[in-house]
Amino acid sequence: MKTVFEKTFLIIALCCFSIVGKSSNRYIVRHKRLKDGTSIIMLSDEKDGIEACVVPSKGGELSSLRIFFHNQWHELLYRALDYGNIKGWRGKAPLLWPAVGRNYASNTDEKNNKLSYLYHNQYYEIPIHGFARFYTWHVVRMYANHKKSEVILSMDDSQASQDMYPFRFKVYVVYSITNGHYEAAYRIIANKSNKGNMFFSIGNHITFNVPLIKNSQLDHCYFETPLTVQYVQDDKGIPTGKTLQCNFMPKVPITDFKAHKSVSLGGSIKKNPWVKLYDPSGLSITLYQHAQSLPELPFVRFNIWGDTAAGYLSMEPWVGLQNSFNLHKGLIYLRPGQAWKWNLRIDINRIWHHR
Repeated sequence: MKTVFEKTFLIIALCCFSIVGKSSNRYIVRHKRLKDGTSIIMLSDEKDGIEACVVPSKGGELSSLRIFFHNQWHELLYRALDYGNIKGWRGKAPLLWPAVGRNYASNTDEKNNKLSYLYHNQYYEIPIHGFARFYTWHVVRMYANHKKSEVILSMDDSQASQDMYPFRFKVYVVYSITNGHYEAAYRIIANKSNKGNMFFSIGNHITFNVPLIKNSQLDHCYFETPLTVQYVQDDKGIPTGKTLQCNFMPKVPITDFKAHKSVSLGGSIKKNPWVKLYDPSGLSITLYQHAQSLPELPFVRFNIWGDTAAGYLSMEPWVGLQNSFNLHKGLIYLRPGQAWKWNLRIDINRIWHHR
């Protein structure tokens, strides 16, 4: 039996073809194709000058985020819309689910770099950061009105997913552009037929160009977050259980922030955690996240990684922990039939100036 939520979305899906390309003058949603034939969905706010592109066949990811600034368009995402034969980090903004980081069931697996976990006396192999980013997502709805432009995508379990992750599920994401900012709202639903509580960690590997504006001075780009606890990792990227106190308030130069090895930040914080990047051109962006519920500490809120000299920085929002499936920490648990929500938002500020 389908939930009311799923039935509603299926009815809406029947109208998809009639609303492709729909416009409210300010807000527009339409289909486009890349040179290699890859289909993308573009959302835009013509008034505030922001545009997002989503690619259902590539993990349903956000693949481009452009803003109009200083009388021209600027791409904020690293290697945006580039699906060619890429060497090194592929960039863009893939969803990390149902795991974040690596999972090693034993010291032997870690030594052999075999990614696996033990569940009910059975070993399952699962890729780094899970499998959602490799799947083709379904387009449920595309819509634009006087308030926003949005697209809704979904992903279901399959036999291939159950070989890695023994649960049935449905995942929705609602991408929207409204009032000059970008949002991604995820909804995870555990199927009623699951034999036990479904567990997962979640994250997004969103990666920004640094500097944000081409030809800006990298030495004058800054980074800021209120998070003050760093979870120490070993050489394999697994938490050691140790923590460090850190301080990134007020803003610090990103060239002083050594993130060749990921820096996992967390700790107690009353409000929604955020990370902010400042560009000397006068542009700044703030990435927020909000979760319906949270695991017990320790768990990572932002996992920062990148190479500023090479021109990119990942400000990965997480609700989870590396090796969470084996440590049994940093996990969200859903009873059969239960749902959970996670929201991301990017605010764009065009006022700040370097002094």
